[in-house]
Amino acid sequence: MAKLGFEYSGDSESLNDNSFDRQPLPEGEYLVSIIDSDYKQTKNGNGWYVAITFEVSDGEHQGRYVWANYNIQHTNAQAQEIGEQQFAKLCLATLGKPSCGDTDDLLGKSCVVGVGFEKNDPSRNRVKYANPTGPVQAPAPTAAPAAAKKPWQK
Repeated sequence: MAKLGFEYSGDSESLNDNSFDRQPLPEGEYLVSIIDSDYKQTKNGNGWYVAITFEVSDGEHQGRYVWANYNIQHTNAQAQEIGEQQFAKLCLATLGKPSCGDTDDLLGKSCVVGVGFEKNDPSRNRVKYANPTGPVQAPAPTAAPAAAKKPWQK
């Protein structure tokens, strides 16, 4: 047992305020910032994942949160492959490269995430993808090679 010596000095009335919006975000794209990241072991001990907390940065849902977990190591090879690909896309969108040396490198980074609903639980959101915040530059068009003149053309 731990001796805390804890005493709450705040307003007791505010403890009964349950006005927090617990509804999932509507499906769509949101500009977000990463406000928390961690590397955790799965509950069943079968692997490790990166846990990300995103905060919506603008619009009607500014200040709301959405969460995503990315399997980085897992005994199920397919789960690991999917998690690695999704996390690499998040890193590319936020860090400009498909890798990350420390989860703290992601803190404060922004991106656009596509949000949907969990297949088996529509009361929960799911991050479907992450894209960079700025316009993605399309590759410059390559000029078509000049057509060679036929011998009879001048």
